[in-house]
Amino acid sequence: MTPRGVFDPGELSDVQKAFWMGLTDQRIANIWEASDYIADLPQEAKDLLRNADKSALKWLERASPEDIAQLQYSIKVMEASKLLAKIFWFLIAGAVMTLLGAWEKVSTFFKKVGP
Repeated sequence: MTPRGVFDPGELSDVQKAFWMGLTDQRIANIWEASDYIADLPQEAKDLLRNADKSALKWLERASPEDIAQLQYSIKVMEASKLLAKIFWFLIAGAVMTLLGAWEKVSTFFKKVGP
């Protein structure tokens, strides 16, 4: 059925009639409430709902508060480990640069003292 701007109940299929007949005032209010709820979600939550793996969404539906707390703790641990890794690499790079600088000084000293 192509929309023509005129609502003709005689041209509706049985499924379309059932849909329109089933739209009670309460169901329309529920649709509006759900629409407002989704519109008010942060963008990160919308992205999660759009892009999450189905198994992850099923896990979130069944997750207990303890599971969510454990997940939050694990995320914090991972963030801390990333920070520690950055610090570690900074220290390693500093140590390598110090050793190279010391090697250069020692080799320069021996070149001046040598034959």
